[in-house]
Amino acid sequence: MEEKRRKTKNTLSCLIPIHELIGIETGSSVSEWITKKQYKILPELGRGTIEVYTFEDIYISIKKLSLENDLILSMNNDYEGKHLSFLIKGETILTNSRNGNEYIYADQDSYLLNFTNFKGDIKVSGGKIHHEVNIKLSDEFLLKHDLNNDTFFKRIGDPDGHVIIPMTNELYSIISDITKRAYKGISYKIFLESKILELIAIQIDNYKTRKNIGVKVNTSCTIKKLYSITQILRERMNENLSIKSLCKEVGLNEYILKKEFKRVFGTSVGAYALKVKMQKAKELLEGTEVPIYEISETIGYKNATHFSAAFKRFHGISPKKLRDSL
Repeated sequence: MEEKRRKTKNTLSCLIPIHELIGIETGSSVSEWITKKQYKILPELGRGTIEVYTFEDIYISIKKLSLENDLILSMNNDYEGKHLSFLIKGETILTNSRNGNEYIYADQDSYLLNFTNFKGDIKVSGGKIHHEVNIKLSDEFLLKHDLNNDTFFKRIGDPDGHVIIPMTNELYSIISDITKRAYKGISYKIFLESKILELIAIQIDNYKTRKNIGVKVNTSCTIKKLYSITQILRERMNENLSIKSLCKEVGLNEYILKKEFKRVFGTSVGAYALKVKMQKAKELLEGTEVPIYEISETIGYKNATHFSAAFKRFHGISPKKLRDSL
């Protein structure tokens, strides 16, 4: 039967700003131009801080966290607005509940996204450093700078698939300036606003460049390699792929692959592959008239008897009885 996921998670409904949801305010400073607040992460969630800067129609949060367990933020059309985000270090999965698609947001990734009407989950992985700079842009700010054209912003589910893109050195340098410079008063406001406009301009150009020349996705981080494995298992379920062959294909050693796959997906590679195969077999049995022996071959079983036994162990009913019951 399907293996249950055991990893502890904290699931929160995101009805208020994230820093208020997971943090305790520890300090603030208010000037004529900028409001700054500091938050400490709730001890039951982990360690770390969030700094929040607001002025006029701009909101900037700088998160430096280390969560004990995975944190899942459930969004129900509440995480609206246009966001410019840079994940310097960490691991986040965005899940679109409308179609179940998942988007990997990991070390050195970035996005310029319109979250209006987004419904889904944002999972921040526990047990890892999470350092992210997020800038929420209001329509007023964008209109003021002639940036209110929706085509500048990507949306979760865009057909071209280029939603999350790697940070460039140029972007990293600007983000570093934002987090380290310490101007005061109107000078700080002007500095931040100019840097944000610079970031937007670079990101708009980066998305265009990526679309036109098809820049290859950076798959150097482990989680992206793990998701590549799940894609391989789904696309090539007729093959009985070994752990060693998967390691070679994605460039991970066997120990890391097994350990990290279990951490991220809550199950082993073999159990995941079996689940994919058995789900596909059930779909074919229920939705087509394809003979059982052909279904067996489709999901990598050379012997229909072995397939039937495995199917019954997984679903609690034999393929023949399932089809006869329809």
